[in-house]
Amino acid sequence: MMTMRRLLVISTLVLVLAALLAGCSAPTAAPVNPPTTAVTPTATPTPSAGNNSAHVIVNITDTAFVPSTVTIKAGSQVVWQNTSLTPESIVLNDGSLTSPTMSPGDVARHVFSKAGTFGYHSLQHPTVGGTVIVQ
Repeated sequence: MMTMRRLLVISTLVLVLAALLAGCSAPTAAPVNPPTTAVTPTATPTPSAGNNSAHVIVNITDTAFVPSTVTIKAGSQVVWQNTSLTPESIVLNDGSLTSPTMSPGDVARHVFSKAGTFGYHSLQHPTVGGTVIVQ
C-alpha cells in the first residue's frame, strides 16, 4: 500500500511540475508594431545598399546606432529603426529636431535638405549618439 501512495504522490508532483513548466515556456512573439512616421510622412523604407542613396537606414540597438555615421546627399532621408527593447527618441544635437518616442519596431524619418554634419543622440540614452554627413 505504501508503494501505491508513493507512486500517486510522485505522479501528482510530475503533473504539477509539467503544468508549471508549460506555463513558464517562452511567450510567442508579439507582432511587431507597424512603422510610424515620426518626422516626415513617407513610404516604408526598403534596405539601402549603403551610403549616398535616396535614404539610409540606421538601426537603434540597446547600446548604439548602427551604423553610427552615415553619409547622404542633400535631399536624402535617414530612417532610424528602433530594434532595441526599449522606447527611443532621436534628438539632433543642435536642438532642431526631436522625434516622437518610438516603441520597439517603430521608425523615425528625417529628410536632410542642407549640406553639413549633424550629430544626434538618443533622448533616453544621451551618451549614445551618431552622425549624419550631408553632401
